[in-house]
Amino acid sequence: MNITVDAWLSSDILGKLQRLNEKHHAAQHFVDDYQVALRKSQIFEVDTGHLKKEVESLHQEVLEKDAQLQSVVEKSWKIAQAEKFESERNKVREENEALSAQMSEISSKMDSMTATMESMTSEKEQAMLDLASAYTTIEQLEARVDQLEKDLANEREACEIAVEKYKSNNDRAEECMKSRDALDNEIVVLKEDVRKLIEERTGVMDRAFKLQSETEEREKRLDSWEKRLEEMEQIKFKPRSVFQLPWTRNKNARPTNAQTPAPSPAPGPSLAPNENHDFVVLDGADIAIDTDFSATYVTECKVPRADFRASKSHQKGCTGVAFSPLNGSIVATGGDDGTRFLWNPVTRSVVRSLDLVVEGGVMDVAFTCNDDHLLAACRDCSVRVWSATGQSVRLTGHSKGVNCVECSPADATRAVSSGEDYNIILWSLERGGFQLASQRVQRKALTVCYNREGNMVLSGHVGGKVGLWDVRSKELCVSNFENEVHNDTVVGLSSFPHSNNLFLSAGRDNRLLVLDLRYMGGLEQVEEYSCPGFSIGTIGYMGQGSCVLGISPDGNFLVAGSGDGQLKVWNRREKAHRVLEQPLKSVHHKGTPVVACAWSPTDNRIVSCDKNGVVVFWEDDPNQR
Repeated sequence: MNITVDAWLSSDILGKLQRLNEKHHAAQHFVDDYQVALRKSQIFEVDTGHLKKEVESLHQEVLEKDAQLQSVVEKSWKIAQAEKFESERNKVREENEALSAQMSEISSKMDSMTATMESMTSEKEQAMLDLASAYTTIEQLEARVDQLEKDLANEREACEIAVEKYKSNNDRAEECMKSRDALDNEIVVLKEDVRKLIEERTGVMDRAFKLQSETEEREKRLDSWEKRLEEMEQIKFKPRSVFQLPWTRNKNARPTNAQTPAPSPAPGPSLAPNENHDFVVLDGADIAIDTDFSATYVTECKVPRADFRASKSHQKGCTGVAFSPLNGSIVATGGDDGTRFLWNPVTRSVVRSLDLVVEGGVMDVAFTCNDDHLLAACRDCSVRVWSATGQSVRLTGHSKGVNCVECSPADATRAVSSGEDYNIILWSLERGGFQLASQRVQRKALTVCYNREGNMVLSGHVGGKVGLWDVRSKELCVSNFENEVHNDTVVGLSSFPHSNNLFLSAGRDNRLLVLDLRYMGGLEQVEEYSCPGFSIGTIGYMGQGSCVLGISPDGNFLVAGSGDGQLKVWNRREKAHRVLEQPLKSVHHKGTPVVACAWSPTDNRIVSCDKNGVVVFWEDDPNQR
């Protein structure tokens, strides 16, 4: 059958077939582009896996170094890397968005060509399946990218926390700087207060000079009493059978015949209480008792030259010696053998031996200002206190041996000690004794000392420094710790009897220094004493020993034990001619280093002790020879 074909219709169908073929070729090109994009996505997936591992390692490293200050810098570098990675991720995201746009365009075109693609081959169907698989892969890649974004956000949050900590530390540092500035301002104000205090003390000194004239008038009243004492020096009194300790004496009671039986009368005057004076000499007694604890027996001191060995000695070295501060009627000594003796300085005999032997030895002894208690610094890490009833109390607080103890000259309930544990402890002797305050120092303190008012404590340290401590608030407050007065370890400190500002220090540089406290809250060296061949005598732990220094009651003579067994005495009466007196040599010390000496607060008596435990009394009374 012949069918007539319209030429125009035929050409129109041919044109449509050609356009359809062109569209088919265009679709084929789109599929090829998609396959290229798919391969790029696979490569990107591999790269993303590597990047994920790298981010995880970076995250682990950030967590490990989060506690360190330098991690801030490293985290900053990590943040830079993360920002670089984020830029790359943004590029990938842009590419993905471009691909998604292309896929959307391809999808729309494929939807429009669905009706015409039904006749396409199985290869085109396989391409559609590959396209669906590509969609799935892209979704998985997007999920991984989302996870990576979460990890990156966590890392960024950790970095922000680190930055906040860094800012907080900076804020704290600024607050500390502000606090330091405030403290500097307070120090300036305190220095001004100290300057005003010095001016006030200068005014007090002026008033003291005015009072000196009144004192001279009182001395004239003592002339008659001195004449009677000169008469008594010609008489040799018999000592009492039992030496009365200050602890058993009633402070306000005057002795009577009912209280003290009078021995057989001796030639010479028998003295009774005088209405014009505050002290009394008992009939047949060999000492004078100060009934109001305020009289001074010696107006001008001289160096005693006669030496007498005590009736007893310590088995080992004698480490400490002290006169009872009220009238010097008792001398206490402590030994390296752990014994403590109480002596009558007139008869030079032991009147009492404290029974308890301290393990490791006694390093120092001290009386309270009212003579009611005797304290001992012990190597068993304690401070022992003996009361008027003979009871012993053990104060604990040091973790190692105690090398020095000192009682306040103004308060009978206060004491201070230093130990081998680098601690300085302030004690209260009330209610059985307890620790008020403790302060640890960087360099060991070998000796401590109160000023006369009892409101300041000086401490001598290894290396040559002397520390100042304010104890008015019942605490150890550092007043000044920059007083490096000696070239070597400070081994001895003592306060002058009638001055609140003058102190005597001794060091291993073999110098004695007079220190003045009236210099802007610090110590100023005002006098220096030494002599050729002088070596300070010390006793103590492993070469870090200490010594006890002597000062005459009028403050004109300084006494220190020497390593050659002598006592060196310096006369500071004439300021322009400070001279070394003839050394005190005793055959009883036998060249053994003298490590402790003390001058009686009421007369011309000196007690010296050496490393062999020998105790020697020095005096100038011919009737006692």
